[in-house]
Amino acid sequence: MKRSLCAVILLVFSVAFMRSAMAREAPVMLHLSGKNQPDTLGTNLVEYLPQLLYKEVIEGRVKLWEGPSKEKQVSVERLNEIEQSTATLFTKCNDLFLFEVWVIKKKHITPFTFGIGFVTQNTRGEEVSFGYVDYNDIRTLLRTNRIPCNANANFGTTYEDAIMQRIFVFTLMQYNKKTFKTVIEAKQAQDELLHTRKYKYTAANVSQREITYSISFANASNEQSSINAINILQAFENYFSRNIQDFLNIGGDKLHESTTKAGVSLLAIEITELWSRHGIAGNTTTNVERLKFYFKSGELSSVSYNDVATFNVTVGTRAVWDVIGDKKFDYRLVKINDQLVSPTESIVYVSGLKVSPWNKLLQYQRSIKQ
Repeated sequence: MKRSLCAVILLVFSVAFMRSAMAREAPVMLHLSGKNQPDTLGTNLVEYLPQLLYKEVIEGRVKLWEGPSKEKQVSVERLNEIEQSTATLFTKCNDLFLFEVWVIKKKHITPFTFGIGFVTQNTRGEEVSFGYVDYNDIRTLLRTNRIPCNANANFGTTYEDAIMQRIFVFTLMQYNKKTFKTVIEAKQAQDELLHTRKYKYTAANVSQREITYSISFANASNEQSSINAINILQAFENYFSRNIQDFLNIGGDKLHESTTKAGVSLLAIEITELWSRHGIAGNTTTNVERLKFYFKSGELSSVSYNDVATFNVTVGTRAVWDVIGDKKFDYRLVKINDQLVSPTESIVYVSGLKVSPWNKLLQYQRSIKQ
């Protein structure tokens, strides 16, 4: 567990926190190993954070230091030297170290992160330290950037959310002035601190997933749900054939098909929506965000819902958007958040979105698969 970066002894930092007789403050250091982050967490901070920061460091917007004392900055040239001499990449860091102060009360722990260290190993298993970043230098960046997430995570989770909500597995390396020398010792201390306490943070009270699905003529059958899907496709096809200018305005002018007089020939539509659920068993609401149309002569770029919302597309006497909102038609999931969904997985995930807690969609899919 001993690493060059970890060997820095945490000093008692003068942090201006509100004090009370029931609270105590403790400087801590956490170790996050990339290989120990299960995908069921919904994201992997160790994998994605270095990728986010690399460009900022290279372009001089974020300073990389040799350590928490911030006595010497790691220049871009020095960073390149470290990567080349060790055959490693900053963007492929295996380990993160969070330097924090915990405000500990009887039932809660409020963490305050003040720095992050970046470490990896070369092909011989030797430790390579890239350096340390002050949290204040990246706070806005972490707050305004969404971290890539799979089906288990809330869509819109930012890097700061992942840190504040503890969406990671960690080992407590140092607590107050004590450095733990073994994993067993660290786990003991960790369990004692967290056994009767929870982390205090503000979590979203609505579960959200960005869902992309496709409706296609290729999946036609005699089932009513399939007929409903075909009706949606035909409604758009008929509308664009009668309203060529609207078709051209959303990119149809780039297709050879736009010059024909016989109308357009639509093959499929890919629709991306934001699904929201209040509570584990609450009602699900869906909102169309963008659409992508596939025609016989090619595909169009995605268009936002606002670009097509005023089109008077109808299925019978109903607006097509109302029919889409009902979800009483055949569709195949393509993606949940940033996770691609294979054709064979689609039906299980569709079921999971109806009956499973959304933060356990991966577990639901795997349980059905078994």
